[in-house]
Amino acid sequence: MSKAKLFISYKTGADDNLSARANSLYKDLHASGYKVWLDTVSLKPGDPPWNKQIAEEIPRQDILLVLVARKTAESDWVKREIAVAKGAKVQILPIWIEGTSDELDTVLDELDLPKAQILNYKTGKINPITNRDEEFDVIVSHIESLKHRTRQLQLKWLEEIKAETEVSPKKRFESATPKYRSFKLRDNPAITVHLAAGNILQMGAIDVVVNSENNLLQMGRIFETKSISAQLRHFAALRDEDTDSVTEDTLQDELNLQVDTMRLTRPVSVGRVIVTSAGYLGTGIGINVNINSRYIFHAVTVTIQGAGSEKNLSVDEGSISQCVLNALRTTQRVDGAKGVVSPLGTKQRSLQEDSAAAYIPISSIIFPIFGAGHAKGDIKSIAPKMLTGILEFARKLDTAPTSLTDIYLCTLYESDVNSLAEIMQAHLG
Repeated sequence: MSKAKLFISYKTGADDNLSARANSLYKDLHASGYKVWLDTVSLKPGDPPWNKQIAEEIPRQDILLVLVARKTAESDWVKREIAVAKGAKVQILPIWIEGTSDELDTVLDELDLPKAQILNYKTGKINPITNRDEEFDVIVSHIESLKHRTRQLQLKWLEEIKAETEVSPKKRFESATPKYRSFKLRDNPAITVHLAAGNILQMGAIDVVVNSENNLLQMGRIFETKSISAQLRHFAALRDEDTDSVTEDTLQDELNLQVDTMRLTRPVSVGRVIVTSAGYLGTGIGINVNINSRYIFHAVTVTIQGAGSEKNLSVDEGSISQCVLNALRTTQRVDGAKGVVSPLGTKQRSLQEDSAAAYIPISSIIFPIFGAGHAKGDIKSIAPKMLTGILEFARKLDTAPTSLTDIYLCTLYESDVNSLAEIMQAHLG
């Protein structure tokens, strides 16, 4: 029977013994006949670049072994390797090698890994009979039980893709139309609410894009294109000019820093809105030309339940109105801060501080229909609640003035445009 192919993912660090533990596990697994990929042994010099080698190797493996320590969540590369494994349906087996139980829970939450499956590999005690780590046999047992699961999930995934292609997909609105329909607010005629039809990132210059995000604040995988979250993460990233590979996961990195700065605990409460810049600002003018916006408001609207292949996404419809209201009020807070919102020490923060004297208040913001993507929310149920949040905001502007003049609700699909137009007419017309 063939042995499983394994990839060891870990945060490098000779000073805290993490690299030594990774090498020790590699040697034991290799001696037991497993095909093991470890950066210090398996990376080839030259072409292709090492980051491309890693991205190509992970989908070929049966299991990604993630060595979990208190500093693991600080490693962008571990996060990327986990994201690639999830995208390729490769089984992930977390192995605890260092830290307290409280630290372990925090790291697993930040990496979006299940706690139930964690294996202990902390002691480093050698069995005098086998001359191996005492906990090694437990790891081998789990590897053997999981090794066929990856191929099963990949086959199921391919079957699902095939089934999706055989069903007529929803037709996208062909050309981005930011003002398909427009409605002046009765309580504040200075504000116009627009129905935007088409791709939310092709609507032209809008100050704020609202990103409907899950309560773990794990954005869509950077190599995907289906979700708004993934597209934002993709276009906000810094890339190598020669290989086009990601060298800085700018938006997710800044979002993680904001969570730490605000001392939030994942999962974050539904309704919370967290502000970041629009990512990599190659222009130096505070606007990401790929996204054509100045800020991303990450609105927590979707709850993740379960883990791994059993993970489910659901939109919390009871909090939608409040979440929209929170996002609109956040524009006032950003204006009050003269646009200085990114975490201390970041390039984005420095640029915002340099530009504060010439800050232009936020005048426009665009919302997707919350939860209408992977969470499969119903636009006919969700859109009225979003409009309620907008109307509530307009009613209270006497005590807190706004610079907003344009609020956009965006839907991607042709079949939803007429439904949204009817709903907006009923609430705003």
